[in-house]
Amino acid sequence: MKINTLKNTYHFIPLFLRLSYKILFLGSKDARSIWKEANTILASYNLKPDEIYFKKIKYYTTGLRITNEWFSTLRGYKTSQNEDLAGMFFGGTTPVFDAIFDELNLSYNEVIEYLNALDGKTSTDIQILFKVFFDKLYKQLSNKEDFNHYFDLVKTAQLESTHQTNSSISVSELRKITFEKGGYSLLLCRSILNNPMKDNEKKAIYHLGALIQLANDLFDIYEDLEKNIITLPIALKDISAMKQEYLDLTNLTISLFKELDYPTKNIYRFLLQMMIISSRVFVCLDHFENLQKQNIVLFPPENLKREQLICDMEKPRNLLKSIKYTICWKYSC
Repeated sequence: MKINTLKNTYHFIPLFLRLSYKILFLGSKDARSIWKEANTILASYNLKPDEIYFKKIKYYTTGLRITNEWFSTLRGYKTSQNEDLAGMFFGGTTPVFDAIFDELNLSYNEVIEYLNALDGKTSTDIQILFKVFFDKLYKQLSNKEDFNHYFDLVKTAQLESTHQTNSSISVSELRKITFEKGGYSLLLCRSILNNPMKDNEKKAIYHLGALIQLANDLFDIYEDLEKNIITLPIALKDISAMKQEYLDLTNLTISLFKELDYPTKNIYRFLLQMMIISSRVFVCLDHFENLQKQNIVLFPPENLKREQLICDMEKPRNLLKSIKYTICWKYSC
């Protein structure tokens, strides 16, 4: 175990610095580029983009920089210019897409019809931006068939997620929604890269997407309760059960990627990068477990204060715990 930890630590430092650069610099740079372009586009219509839009595109452009880095590490070569541009325009498209289609279930072909019907004169700022950035994103894609396919699956999963406002929804249905929403979303992100996926890679990415969705739900417990949305962490009602759920899915995801036909060193570095992000969840789970050990009644969680439901990952102590989880994991391929 000591040798494994030393090896992980040795490789962790450059990977952590590289990922931090993608998050803190390139993701923010992409967001500023999109924001500047959005202002220029709307100025000709005497409109201005909503400030909230900038915060959202920064979140999505950073996320695309991370996933592009993951999958380029796995395949063994850096992203091309058109792949980086696709990630940037995808990050700019996603928040306006959400704003338009929260209440609509449109297939890819229906979206194209919708965009073609916009005349630019009566369109809203959100519609104009979506039309421009979606077109720019699509021009960068080399694998349009996969993108269209996962686009439709993501829309179906989003429609199913509207059932999460039903207080009587079952845990099994929530698990299915979590997996499909996260799994298909990450496959859609992967589809913007040029290289085709290996055998069983889709299955591995699907489970990684589910892991990310589960993590997001855990960190968003407070916000989801405010919106009366039931997620898997809320429905399980026990932190030990939630921790086991996340641990099992983490180990399964790691095993699926280990089976892929990529060089062993690529898989190892990819998994280490993956754990840099996903290990944050174990710190959050520890936070909730500590509350549970103090005999604080966690469920129903709406009885807790905001500060109890939120795990601040910017605190140095929590960051160090996250790093420890990352380097102490077993990655032998």
